[in-house]
Amino acid sequence: MENFGQDFSGIPESLRARLEQAKRYVIDACVDCKGTKLLCGLGKCPILETLSLEVQAEIPRTTHLFGEAPQVFIGSRTYPWVNSSNVVLPAESTVKAEIFSNPKQWLSLPLPMLLDIRFSSIRGERSLRADRFQTNRFVEAMQEIALSVKPLDVEVVLARLPRPVEQVDAISSPLGPVAPAIKTSVVDNPMIPRKVDNILDEENRMSHDQIAELFWQGFDVYYIQQVFSVGLTGRREHRKLVPTRWSITAVDDSLGKELLPIITSLPENSEIRLYHNVLLDNYYWIAILPGKWAFEHFEAWMPGSIFTLGKNNWKITRDGEGFTSKEQKKTRWRYSQQAGGYYAARLAIMEFLVNNLKKQSAVLAIREIGPHYIIPVGVVQVRENVRSALSGNFETFETKKELIEYLKPRLRAPFHEYQRQSLILSQAKLTDFMKE
Repeated sequence: MENFGQDFSGIPESLRARLEQAKRYVIDACVDCKGTKLLCGLGKCPILETLSLEVQAEIPRTTHLFGEAPQVFIGSRTYPWVNSSNVVLPAESTVKAEIFSNPKQWLSLPLPMLLDIRFSSIRGERSLRADRFQTNRFVEAMQEIALSVKPLDVEVVLARLPRPVEQVDAISSPLGPVAPAIKTSVVDNPMIPRKVDNILDEENRMSHDQIAELFWQGFDVYYIQQVFSVGLTGRREHRKLVPTRWSITAVDDSLGKELLPIITSLPENSEIRLYHNVLLDNYYWIAILPGKWAFEHFEAWMPGSIFTLGKNNWKITRDGEGFTSKEQKKTRWRYSQQAGGYYAARLAIMEFLVNNLKKQSAVLAIREIGPHYIIPVGVVQVRENVRSALSGNFETFETKKELIEYLKPRLRAPFHEYQRQSLILSQAKLTDFMKE
């Protein structure tokens, strides 16, 4: 699986056949949909279903599991009934829970190795009503696993042998086989920080306030997403289970809204910086420019990438906020056409402005997705790609013209497509767009 490309050279024969089959399902709306909105009108994304992989770890031939549980997963397909599962790494697995649940470690690996790690898990699941779930031992186990800052040892009895159907999703990260759980027991003491207990015990607070406080107390977004997903935040009578896919984007967006008034109160940045990083054939260019807060995000899908299979042209989408106060209000409360990737990138950039640069800025982010990124691993790679870029070295420029001349030969997509859509790259001054 070394040389993914439009000609599929170097791809194992069985996966090549799947990719050829997937081509016939690809339509122009696939880039906007990414399998989340089902714009094709089908009940499942045929591309993600077709690519439900051959990279598999060995499946235990037993219905009795013992091992570490690093996280939980809640599906969205049959909402409000949700398939809720505790993710277990069997004791015989060579994968360590600390690596499995730490994107900073497994995202740096080659894609086949990364998938082997994520597919090494087993899920013992039950179907629960998200908005009327009853607290029982299974739910308590899920909540303890989500709350604990260390993986817990669990014992799971399954109704049958796990089936080798991997979860492939453009927003949440891949997971391994699944089977119904008859019994789930935590045989370990959860390590729950006292400050977390104190925050979540306040039964009359809104979810947004509790999410924000956990963030300010230093808990990472991945921990907060798990806690939010298992129905532990918000007013007691309104608490519900939240599908993992939704919780990831909801927490990213909620924290973005939390950081926005802080950013807009900071002094304006006066220099031009350009950051760059590559992760899993996702090329990110992030330009920090003078001016008030504004954010423009491009997604550019190269021909032959997962949602442009069989296509000959780049598919480029743009979204943004902050160019007028009217657009700012509109954008803050609507869902981005770029789905979870927009909010993951925005949060990482906002964290940088608040914690590092300490200035508000206009920000241009360009993500170019190549054909080597043939199996999606979730928006975690977007967030960590941007974080890595902003923690590294950068180029500086005296003028926007210099920035453009530097970018032109380095971007892989046709530059005129960006310039045609962009407000930041246009010839007009950015301040022109700040007016009503």
